Amino acid sequence: MQYEKRYIQSHCGLRGIAAALVVSYHLQFGANYLFHFESATPFFKRGYLWVDLFFILSGFIISFTTVTVDEKFTKNEIARFFRQRFARIYPLHLFCLLYLVSALGIIALLQNAIGSKVNDPHWTSDGAVSLLTEVILIHAWGFGHNVAWNIPSWSISAEVFAYLLFPALYAAGKHPWARAVMVAGSVLLFSWIAITSGDLDIISGAAPLRCLAGFIIGMEIYRARNVFGAMSDSVSSAVQIGAALAIFALLLVPANDVLLIIPFALLVGCTWHDKGAIAKILASRPLQWLGDLSYSIYLNHVCVIQILWFFWGRLTAKFNFPEPESRLAWIVIVYCTTLLISHFTYRYIEKPARRALSRRVISAEPKPH
Repeated sequence: MQYEKRYIQSHCGLRGIAAALVVSYHLQFGANYLFHFESATPFFKRGYLWVDLFFILSGFIISFTTVTVDEKFTKNEIARFFRQRFARIYPLHLFCLLYLVSALGIIALLQNAIGSKVNDPHWTSDGAVSLLTEVILIHAWGFGHNVAWNIPSWSISAEVFAYLLFPALYAAGKHPWARAVMVAGSVLLFSWIAITSGDLDIISGAAPLRCLAGFIIGMEIYRARNVFGAMSDSVSSAVQIGAALAIFALLLVPANDVLLIIPFALLVGCTWHDKGAIAKILASRPLQWLGDLSYSIYLNHVCVIQILWFFWGRLTAKFNFPEPESRLAWIVIVYCTTLLISHFTYRYIEKPARRALSRRVISAEPKPH
């Protein structure tokens, strides 16, 4: 079987930008002071919407890298798909959860040792149930409690739901009527959200449906990729710039969240061939590096924030650090620590796990007779 193997630099860069902006979103939580650029518009407060870009990217990339050129998806290929998805998401997820639980446990023990009351909901029965559901990645399906450990992992849980359905979705998508039904389902879900609340910040319960709707759009963009690929460089540039401007304009005002889905989808579609002005920027070395680390950044940053804040919050209170210097220092510390840890988790957790699973997949494939 031959597979489309070309690496899409633009999508790597998009992942890096989205991950970095999700960090800025979580840096808003519990902040007593914000810079004017952080609070003047809803841009940073609506950082949860970058996850919807991840969902669309995921639907496209998984279709692009998994499906054979002759459009067949055999049982062996389905098994390969699930092994590869497991290797891609689970080792880092488990590692982050382990070091977060360990660090919070040590902090709780230290508090007990000095006679300070531990008032942390993680160490309750609800926290234990939530931890179990996070370990097996079903906490976004409505099975978890109100205690979150590594908050961003909800979207990984939602993506697992989409992965489980992907073989069936792809097989059904070969039929025009089934494709129409799937796309209509996504449009109906987004329309219902747009009409009822306009808020896509759904991280449990219906979260898998939020993911699935974006994922299906990504799959459909993959099927229509040749339409985008046929665009000239100038047309690609115009569409890319228009989509990027629309994204930023919609984030700068309190617009309906669902409106972002359209420019997100356009940006994914018109950059996949790595042509155009925005594509060239996304292919730059710094954004490629950021994109390589994007999954590690995404899963590490809230762990970093939770652990460091225990010490930073007490330090700033004790010495009465002034603002805005304290805020600036906190932002720099979080980003630098997250990038440093992410460099090592990408190199020593993500890449080795993928290589190990790839070797296992190859050795498990049936040999020709």
